[in-house]
Amino acid sequence: MRNRLLAAAVCASLAGLAMGVEPGDGVVREGEGARRADLNARELKPFDAGAWASLSDWKNGAALSASAAAGKPVLVLTWTDYIPVSKRAFALAQKLAEAKSAQGLIVVCAHGKDEWAAASKPAPASGNLLLAHDATGAFRGAMKSDNDPDFYVIDRAGQLRYADIATESVEAAVERVCAESLDDAKGLNDRIAADARQKDIDLKRAEALRAGVDLTSLPEQPFELPEESLYKLQSWPELPKDPQNGFQASSPGEKQEPQKASIPDAGWLPAKPELKGRVVLMYFWHPDIPASYRDIATFDLIQTQKGRDVVVVGVLSPLGDANQGYGQPTIELDPEKLQVKIKDFQRARPQRHPILVDLQGGLFTTSKTYYQSFQQGVPAPWVAIVSSDGMMRWWGWMRSSGYEAALDRVLTVDPGVKARRAAEQAYIRSHQGK
Repeated sequence: MRNRLLAAAVCASLAGLAMGVEPGDGVVREGEGARRADLNARELKPFDAGAWASLSDWKNGAALSASAAAGKPVLVLTWTDYIPVSKRAFALAQKLAEAKSAQGLIVVCAHGKDEWAAASKPAPASGNLLLAHDATGAFRGAMKSDNDPDFYVIDRAGQLRYADIATESVEAAVERVCAESLDDAKGLNDRIAADARQKDIDLKRAEALRAGVDLTSLPEQPFELPEESLYKLQSWPELPKDPQNGFQASSPGEKQEPQKASIPDAGWLPAKPELKGRVVLMYFWHPDIPASYRDIATFDLIQTQKGRDVVVVGVLSPLGDANQGYGQPTIELDPEKLQVKIKDFQRARPQRHPILVDLQGGLFTTSKTYYQSFQQGVPAPWVAIVSSDGMMRWWGWMRSSGYEAALDRVLTVDPGVKARRAAEQAYIRSHQGK
């Protein structure tokens, strides 16, 4: 099992972004390469309703048509009943059909060509849950579906809003398209274009203001962190679920909550940086586990590129007895011996971000509270993203498809980052030309 988890973590790739995807939506896409680029290009474009005609043997209602779906959000699932993970995806689709029936959600579950006759075909207690047979595979071809289960979301304006998204993002995506009006959905592309133009204007204005200011020597500015209530209003990334437990990781109505990161004042090398109004990106490592620190150069690059808003921290943690039983030595926990190892480590691999020694492993334990499959150590860099109010907003493998999108999302919505930047901008304006 551990070897399979290792392989899955290493092979998972970040989904490529392309023009057409709604910026900063926090929804995790699946797939990679040319296929993902094609799917991205289809998002925010009209969905080809002709694809419904390639499905047959409709259950729980008539075949869907463009007129029947007009003005309604649609969740599409490609599923195969005899595959366990597909069954769990179907349970989620069924739950959403019932929960969002008052908002007009239509759920279409398209079964693979094999064993359709033996597949469970439940009639919903409420909601619009349509089942159909993709007998020729033409529907999957039109959707560019590669493996069951795959989820797609169509908004009220008939646009393919989200193409092949991760299961953990489905509820948030459905919530978004159900909550918005038809006019909101129709005007989305115009708003995205307007936002992009405004950001370009703001960027040019900021560059002009900074022309005479050295940001590397910009002093810390006094400002107040926003109230807790403002943080609760933000659209934070969807918290990950345990891939081993899948949909059964929590009860149907339960949602995971962000965890408090108790970041200590002591144990920093060389010293604790200024964290106020900044996002903290932690990765957990130990000098006896090479896989945990192999991406130091990447973390240094993040610190360089996003250093105004992000503090990257390498948290030295026990990480459990990850290597016992696999032909590897037990990790070192003795503080004095570790001190020698850390000095040797830093000489061999100098980095531009600080280290936090957390031998009790409190931060590491907090980041995997709900991740039951992650009890035996860290096969690849395990990270946690902490917002400026000290809450862990995301945790998981660095190489998972959700990591990069989660970091960008937190940086986009974090009220403390915005407050600190506003104070800095006021300082820049007041010193322009001096």
